[in-house]
Amino acid sequence: MSSRPPLCHFHFFFCFFSLLSRIQSNDLQILVKLKSTLQTPNTSVFDSWESSNSMCKNFTGITCNSNGLVTEIELSNQNLTGVVPLDLICQLQSLEKLSLGFNHFNGQIMAELQDCVKLHYLDLGNNLFRGSFPNISSLSQLESLYLNQSGFSGNFPWKSLQRMTSLIQLSLGDNLFEDFQFPNEVLQLTNLKCLYLSYCNIQGPIPAGIGNLKQLTILELSDNNMTGEIPTEIGKLVNLRKLEFFNNSFTGKLPIGLRNITKLELFDALQNYLEGVLSELRFLNKLVSLQLYENKLSGQVPSEFGKFNRLVNLTLYRNSFTGPLPQNLGTWAKLGFIDVSENFFNGPIPPNMCKQGTLRELLLLQNNLTGKIPVTYAKCSTLYRFRVNNNFLSGTVPTGIWGLPNLSIIDISLNSIEGAITSDIKKCQLFASNNCLSGALPTEIFEATSLVSIKLNDNQISGNIPTGIGDLKRLSVLHFQNNKLSGPIPETVSFCEYLNDINFANNLLSGHIPSSLGSLKTLYVLNLSYNQLSGEIPRSFASLPLSILDLSHNRLNDSQLSKDIMALIIICLALGLLLLVAALVFCFKLKKSGKDRDCSLKDKSWNVNSFHMLTFIVDQILDSIKQENLIGRGRSGTVYKALVCNGTELRAVNHILNTDYARKSKEFDSEVRTLSSIRHVNVVKLYCSITSEDSCLLVYEYLRNGSLVIPPIDCAVQNMPTHTEWTKSAMCIVSEWY
Repeated sequence: MSSRPPLCHFHFFFCFFSLLSRIQSNDLQILVKLKSTLQTPNTSVFDSWESSNSMCKNFTGITCNSNGLVTEIELSNQNLTGVVPLDLICQLQSLEKLSLGFNHFNGQIMAELQDCVKLHYLDLGNNLFRGSFPNISSLSQLESLYLNQSGFSGNFPWKSLQRMTSLIQLSLGDNLFEDFQFPNEVLQLTNLKCLYLSYCNIQGPIPAGIGNLKQLTILELSDNNMTGEIPTEIGKLVNLRKLEFFNNSFTGKLPIGLRNITKLELFDALQNYLEGVLSELRFLNKLVSLQLYENKLSGQVPSEFGKFNRLVNLTLYRNSFTGPLPQNLGTWAKLGFIDVSENFFNGPIPPNMCKQGTLRELLLLQNNLTGKIPVTYAKCSTLYRFRVNNNFLSGTVPTGIWGLPNLSIIDISLNSIEGAITSDIKKCQLFASNNCLSGALPTEIFEATSLVSIKLNDNQISGNIPTGIGDLKRLSVLHFQNNKLSGPIPETVSFCEYLNDINFANNLLSGHIPSSLGSLKTLYVLNLSYNQLSGEIPRSFASLPLSILDLSHNRLNDSQLSKDIMALIIICLALGLLLLVAALVFCFKLKKSGKDRDCSLKDKSWNVNSFHMLTFIVDQILDSIKQENLIGRGRSGTVYKALVCNGTELRAVNHILNTDYARKSKEFDSEVRTLSSIRHVNVVKLYCSITSEDSCLLVYEYLRNGSLVIPPIDCAVQNMPTHTEWTKSAMCIVSEWY
């Protein structure tokens, strides 16, 4: 027989390779068209997409199979904009993966998405789409579906999921869908490992059928309108590592069976109406983060918590817990953040919460704790915030705590603590009022030039007020009342140009009142009563915008006082008349101009870039930019508190002026958007940025009590972090609220 293959075989192979060549050429043409559709000056990802290059080897973001056909498009986080051309993309007949997350795509999703029938992986998350999401029932081979935080609304096509029996990852959260009950279709996806449905308007209870999803490792249902009790079937999810229910309206006790989820690392059920005790949690010794604050929980913290050697974050504040904290808490764990404030804990402070040298924040305020501050914390060099105010602590502050190198805030007020503030004190915010502190003020206090508030009132501090106080250029509040301070009021106080509240009452101060205090243009409260001051009231006080002035019980010149009071009365009357005239003029102009609010902020053109569902409008944010809403000032701007959503929700607004960087840098939007997508233990939620030509408003979640909120980690994150990564990341404190 001849060794040459039959002619029909040759013809078959010729036809096959000819067809394959045509398909490859077709894929190349599709990619070239895709480049022309998506390419913008903001991205360089398409620079390698040249027809002269190999499609499979040189095109950035493109992967081919062994036949040279396109199987994957990976263009996530490339600053791409416009409408996704699915009519082009879904012509790629072998496409299995389409990843376009973390871009700026907008518009509606084309119905042609149905044609991508071989997709195993689809990521359109973290974009700016609008409208409802189309039916995708033909995509039955999907294993991963990421649509989170992409601006979708309307009714989601849940029935599309019925044929997706291989689905492992389902992330649909952070979209403004129409209100819906927990979908039965999801309960049939028994291969699911990650289910992210936070912040997407789920109503009603968690169904008992949740117990069917036994492969789940991540379950996130936070920021919804869910009600009822947490079902006992949750205990069947024995593979869970992350469970988040926060900011719902769940009631009842923590369910029996929760103890079975022994692999659980993160449990967050804060801001609900849960009650009862924590006994079901004492078996969860792999916990890294436990957040249960703002509930109605009670009883004692189980002693087993003291043996949890992986615990990093524990927040239980604003509940009704009682009894002592486990005294071995933190002995074996690398704790980073502890907040058990606003409860009824008693007994001593556990001494070993910084034994592993990682503790950053210790917040024990407003409890019934007794005893001394343990000396062990004098060696806690990582400590950033230390708040034990409003307790029944006594003794002295251990030597070394004042001088901790990274301490930013120390608050020991409203206790019975004695002793002196030592000279090793570092540059930290200092709150120590209503104690029994004594001795002189160390000059080192005033080396903390970033201080905005000093409250040392109601102690037994003596000596002079150091002249170095003038170095505190950002100081706004200075309370030294009810002490034993003597000597003159330093002229250098007037160097603190942002002072608005000075209280030196009930001391032994003497000498003249410095006339330079009259230069403090933002001073609203001045109380120098019950001292031994003499001389005349400075005439410069007549120009101060004072709302409270108390100079009583001193040795001041009465005749001059009467003259100054009369001058102040005349000035006030004149100002009142001027204000009345101005008000009449304003009302006239307002009536003439209709809806014109004469608001310079509202006269500007604002661009809104939202990262979460917004329950407020721009005008509500602009209306909050006023003095009475001021929270504080930072390096990058001024922070205000904003009441939105009919006055029921709080937001924090950072007003940044002269934002050359924000206006000129093409990276600014991308960086802000990246920050908005982070869901992490120490990062506050960024709702949106509102920008004009010379200003930028960043609208954040408002933090009560200075406690950081642990936001959820997106299911879009492919790999769960290791325990070491949890520990490291928990140390990254972004916020400085107090």
